[in-house]
Amino acid sequence: MRKIKLRRLPNQFGSITELKGNRSKPFWVRAFVGYDERNQAIRPTIGFAKNYEEAIDMLTNYNKKPYDLDYANITTEKLFELCYKKLNFKVEEGKLSLKRYKGYKSIFYKYFTFIHKRRFLDLKENDFQICFDDCPFGYNTKIEMKIVCNMLYDYAKKLEMPITRNYAQDIEIGTQKKSEAHIPFTREEIDILWNNIDTIDGVDLILIHMYMGCRPNELFTLTEMHIEENYVVGGSKTEAGRDRTIPIHKNIKNLFINRFVDHKNKIDYRQYYKLFTKIMNLLNMNHVPYDCRHTFITEASNYKLDDHIVKLIVGHAVEDITKSVYTHKTIKQLVDEVNKLP
Repeated sequence: MRKIKLRRLPNQFGSITELKGNRSKPFWVRAFVGYDERNQAIRPTIGFAKNYEEAIDMLTNYNKKPYDLDYANITTEKLFELCYKKLNFKVEEGKLSLKRYKGYKSIFYKYFTFIHKRRFLDLKENDFQICFDDCPFGYNTKIEMKIVCNMLYDYAKKLEMPITRNYAQDIEIGTQKKSEAHIPFTREEIDILWNNIDTIDGVDLILIHMYMGCRPNELFTLTEMHIEENYVVGGSKTEAGRDRTIPIHKNIKNLFINRFVDHKNKIDYRQYYKLFTKIMNLLNMNHVPYDCRHTFITEASNYKLDDHIVKLIVGHAVEDITKSVYTHKTIKQLVDEVNKLP
């Protein structure tokens, strides 16, 4: 029997494998639904075909309407990968940001390992609750986790899986803690931080954050650094906040260089949050990272910094003047103004 040369299929289209031996249906047809946490392709079996043309038809029909698999036995991880693959179309259409798209995958693989290999239809409220209770982060992270859970149930319904109840709706995530109400550091607390900068790892990050006035995540997603000119570019969330000039205060310039320029081990917000919490416990302080931004705004008011310049630094809207023109004219002014803080 002449061996058929299999043609190369499009990326993420699926795979066809010709099996050895005397078989009535020697062509093994598998779909592609994404990658697991080890970056291995997830390829569930669609079926077996008599010939290559039939196998191609099976894959083509699957990619048009992928409802031929045994979804009743699908694991939570495979269901997520199916859902995640479909979400990519929203990114391509501009209906979902790439950052948020990647964030969903990060949330699922960080906080739902307990249910990854479990059959999705077997899951009950307590299975999800364990994942939420084990998460070391607060209310905002658990809101994102709940969004991922609802996505799974919504997609399961699209696949016509026999869902009787959305257990994600009953998950307890608590309420936003009072400590997250953005209480500024006192001048005494700021002095304590300076006094411990050489003895407690991470105190430098808190002081850098406090003197730059940015949102916690912005500190770790800077797009440009102009160290000689004493400013960086970064920012997110709003039009006024994106790609803005953030001056580097003279008191923290060396700290910034050591941490963000010379330091070989880069840090992300998740690691910063853990360090921050540990330091607050060590120094018996009650704050969350966002309080650093609020401290900057409060100190700027106390020392009567120019209100327009403060708004530009922290990314608040400036109503009576065009942001781009004002920023272009006053980068040095931003640096000079922020250096008025003690």
